[in-house]
Amino acid sequence: MRKTLILLVFILSVSCEKELCGCVQPPSWIDVLINNGKDSTGTLESVYTYTYNNKQVFLVNYKVECCDKFTSQLFDSEGKSFCFPYGGITGKGDLKCQEFDNLKSQETIYWKK
Repeated sequence: MRKTLILLVFILSVSCEKELCGCVQPPSWIDVLINNGKDSTGTLESVYTYTYNNKQVFLVNYKVECCDKFTSQLFDSEGKSFCFPYGGITGKGDLKCQEFDNLKSQETIYWKK
């Protein structure tokens, strides 16, 4: 009985690959960002992955101290930030990716505080 249970646990742990269960395996830079927990924008609250313009992107959400700061930041799969879709003085981010909400798809949460 014990051997069967161990074998079952092993099979389940090995079979959880991206294609089989939807597990998200982002690049290592995002784990470094999460482990730091904070950057110049604010304290990290959550990280989501999306498909945007046919590419995988990472939306990092922050808890900020004041209303004039950006509350989220979009990164490409290489870890390069390319826009801030939310927050700031207007609440609409830096206006470099205004179409993000309309074009994003396949939302997956990677990490949440």
